Amino acid sequence: MAKRSLFNDIDDGFAPTPREPDEADIDITPMIDCVFQLLIFFMVTSTMQSTPDLDVPTANYGTGVETESALILTILAGDPPRIIQGDGEGIEVTIDGVSKLVSDNMQKQQNHVIIKAERQVAHGFVQSVARAVIEVEGAQFYIGVNEEK
Repeated sequence: MAKRSLFNDIDDGFAPTPREPDEADIDITPMIDCVFQLLIFFMVTSTMQSTPDLDVPTANYGTGVETESALILTILAGDPPRIIQGDGEGIEVTIDGVSKLVSDNMQKQQNHVIIKAERQVAHGFVQSVARAVIEVEGAQFYIGVNEEK
């Protein structure tokens, strides 16, 4: 009996069929190993520098100022905003008149100025009033806030 192939498409001979050469594959495993070693080297040898500490003033939340011995300036919303001496009832003052008013109160030994402003007043306007207050030497200004109850 003659030997027969199990598969019809294979040659009956016992010689292996020659294979076609595969495309050249590049093994990148050594390159990945080198990259990881470099990464670990730089992570270990580098020094982590934190940001330097800033010299900021301490906050004194909750310490109030005696309103009897302080000048109160209230800024009411409007176009332009109005500056009133006192708690909303008093003489209306311009920004130029704020410095004169503060210097007059400094002669009465009132060097504390409390600035109150409505929520709708622009922050820049409040800063302008604060600058007018600190033009007077020795004057200290505070921002009046409402406490949550």
